[in-house]
Amino acid sequence: MLADFLKLQALKAAKSLQTSVERSKRMIRNRCKVIRADRMLTLSTRQNETCLEVWAKWWDEFRRRLNKLQDFHYVAVLERQKRGAWHIPVAVLEGAALDQAICHQQGRDWRRVTRHSSSTDARDLSTLASL
Repeated sequence: MLADFLKLQALKAAKSLQTSVERSKRMIRNRCKVIRADRMLTLSTRQNETCLEVWAKWWDEFRRRLNKLQDFHYVAVLERQKRGAWHIPVAVLEGAALDQAICHQQGRDWRRVTRHSSSTDARDLSTLASL
């Protein structure tokens, strides 16, 4: 009797978890559609950083810097990599300032967004201090 009850509880918990995962995926997909996201960025580090507080600080700095450059709309999810470190896939809408900031930093530390001017964007991008 107790064994049957425990099996039933385990089945309910598994079904609840599956429903939650499906709902989360649906919400993320809908939010990407709402902002009309057309680009994906993946923010990761070479070092095996596993501390969530460190990632929260890095993400907040990065988000604030990009928001200073343009109205930065995004959908971001924190995911664990196979090696145990975290990374952040980010869905974004194309924008001149975003393209300049990201393309200029290609192959460099994503936590820095630097000054880069272009004839297509009249705004002067502020130099932002690195972490």
